[in-house]
Amino acid sequence: MSHTLKGVLKQDSSSSHLWASHYAELQKFHFAYGHIKIPVRNIKYKKLSTWLVRQRFNRHNLTNKQILDLEKLGFVWCPRDDVWEEQYHKLCEFYNQYKNYNIPISYSTDPVFGRWVRRQRALKEEMLESRRQKLDAINFSWDVREDIWKIYYIRVRKHVNEHQMAPSYSSDIELYNWIKRQKQKYNQGKLCKEKINLLRLLDIQFQKLNV
Repeated sequence: MSHTLKGVLKQDSSSSHLWASHYAELQKFHFAYGHIKIPVRNIKYKKLSTWLVRQRFNRHNLTNKQILDLEKLGFVWCPRDDVWEEQYHKLCEFYNQYKNYNIPISYSTDPVFGRWVRRQRALKEEMLESRRQKLDAINFSWDVREDIWKIYYIRVRKHVNEHQMAPSYSSDIELYNWIKRQKQKYNQGKLCKEKINLLRLLDIQFQKLNV
């Protein structure tokens, strides 16, 4: 065997050993914290964080086993995907709590989340099909106005169930005015059939005005 070939094999063996050493350290971090999202500014794990970044750029040189080992620990090759999934889970949690997707752009509790939701609506036609399917699967409202309509409808339905009648000017002026606007849209031909039928289920009557 030539000295050159011996040198290459020795170098490969050394690289594999070093990779395994870093990976073992990564496993310890995962065991301790349940994830491998190491902050770049974390001095204690700075070397490990730098090594992780290098794996993204060096993926074409990794073996299939090394790639699978990293993915077993939840390694994300594109950090942007990780961020998107994080915000997506927040969206699911928001709906579970409030039963709507009416997240304001200037959401004081989490401004970054509010802006993320706005971007999804703006990028509907341009986003990855897999992402759009995930949002459709949870009945995400692409038009925030539709979500607001649903919120008002639920409030009116609750009022009708409790009082056996539609909101009046004296009982709830806000809901009364909302119903009034729906009737105006009906007469303008701007209220879809689905919404008309939903309102009729609450005994809201529509009457075409003679022009």
